[in-house]
Amino acid sequence: MRVILHARWMLSAFSVVLVVSMLLAFYNVVCQAVSQSALYQQAMAAQSQAIWRCKRMPSVSARHDCLLAVPTLLVSSDRPTSPVSP
Repeated sequence: MRVILHARWMLSAFSVVLVVSMLLAFYNVVCQAVSQSALYQQAMAAQSQAIWRCKRMPSVSARHDCLLAVPTLLVSSDRPTSPVSP
């Protein structure tokens, strides 16, 4: 009888540890996703601002050269960048 109670207690303890560790892993994944999303939003904002500045340039050739350089801002990102038309 004592062995059965000990086995149940061990199984319950193992289950609790397993559930807590899975919750911590899920929390870690969600936090990383939120952080990565925030970084992506910042990069997109910087790219948008750079495009706006390029389009405000007075000379057509300078504007064209500037717009060609803008997509390099997000080269390290996993998401594809759309081509920018001059």
